[in-house]
Amino acid sequence: MRKRSGQEIQLRVSGLGDPEWSTSHSSPTQSLDLSCHQSYLEGLQLLNGLPFFSDLGQHWLAQTVTESTITNRITENLQRGLRPTPQSASPRNRTDLPPYNAVETFVRRFCSAAEYLVFPVLSLSRFLNNTLPLAYSDSISGVNSARACVMAMLVTGDAHGQDPIVDVAQTIEHYVADIEGSLSTILREATLDGFEALTMLTIYKYFVGHLHSASFLISMASRMIFKLGAHIPPSPSEPYNKDSPGHHIRDLFWVCYCMDKDLCHRIGQPPAINDAHCDLTLPPNYAEMQNSNILNIGHAIIYKPSTVPLYPWDIRLSIIKSRIYEDLYSMIAARQPEAEILRRIRYLDDELEVWRLTLPPDHRPTLSFLDKTPLDANTNTQAIVLRLSYHHCVILIHKARCRIFGSVSNLVGDGHEANFQLLVDASKSILTYLEKALPVVAHECFW
Repeated sequence: MRKRSGQEIQLRVSGLGDPEWSTSHSSPTQSLDLSCHQSYLEGLQLLNGLPFFSDLGQHWLAQTVTESTITNRITENLQRGLRPTPQSASPRNRTDLPPYNAVETFVRRFCSAAEYLVFPVLSLSRFLNNTLPLAYSDSISGVNSARACVMAMLVTGDAHGQDPIVDVAQTIEHYVADIEGSLSTILREATLDGFEALTMLTIYKYFVGHLHSASFLISMASRMIFKLGAHIPPSPSEPYNKDSPGHHIRDLFWVCYCMDKDLCHRIGQPPAINDAHCDLTLPPNYAEMQNSNILNIGHAIIYKPSTVPLYPWDIRLSIIKSRIYEDLYSMIAARQPEAEILRRIRYLDDELEVWRLTLPPDHRPTLSFLDKTPLDANTNTQAIVLRLSYHHCVILIHKARCRIFGSVSNLVGDGHEANFQLLVDASKSILTYLEKALPVVAHECFW
């Protein structure tokens, strides 16, 4: 192989990932100019896990060497799996979308509901300007993910109890089946529309009680998180703006993170998102904004791109849930001596109490809820959910020690009875509170 004498290979990085993504997409969180980071290894990207020259690198080789060692056959075989198949590009028997104007009206109502502050799964401007036109177009690239995003928004809105624009009973089921049938295409396209669709379908599955399905979807969404860079926060110097791609996909990250950390306890399986590989820096002034929003949240809101969302439950509480599973329920925790488990229980109990005291006094969960405890009829759903989640965390923490005894008689004299009593009190508080709260709050509000 002949090389140009005295000339260095200096090619700009075209991106890591498959060529289709690298050449047509950029990271929504960061638009970094990598031209200053040049080396002899640049111009390489990963194809099916193997280093491979980008189109620019292949062209340079063809112009430089006398006989190219990168044959068309090798290139064709490596890239064959990256092309959309005719079936995925033009799916048959897919459900028709509602009229364009009806969807546009519905999404505006969707983004003005109180639930939108808790589940900020869409950027309204991006949906109207990009996703919606693409979903109704004849394009091949990305159209399946865009259609799935529109359908997922409709089924999530139905789960939130919004007035439907379609025949709910049958069409919603068809939309869900259509999205599930497009999962392979959504994962291959790896677009922001697909990420939104996976997140919203997860929320829908959670609402209707299909927790294992929701867990599988979270696993898929977790790969999207790292693919799109959602595990890294935007620059802290940038004020929050929902219209910014970086802030929007970070919102999706937090929604998936909070759902994942709750699901792992409900189905008794490890979470899909590993905290060690994510930057868990909270949004700027999150605690203050959380307290402000929880006091002002109502049945309708005025959509403002600058409003920091509430997110499901509370991000800080979800981080505690993650630590509870890692410290008390993981395989490593199962091998720890009882003294170490007790130390971790005390630490997590303190962490939970610190979080409880940060909430506004009017919405702060009490340590227990009795029959005679009054319930404010104006209590909003977010405050109710936080109280239930608090008692659930108390149960999770103290159940970790109680589960290692063999019978009730073994509780006497070894300290287990204190943990057992806290567990029972928290369970009673949940049941008593639900009995009083159910007449106050609509059924679709319990997430």
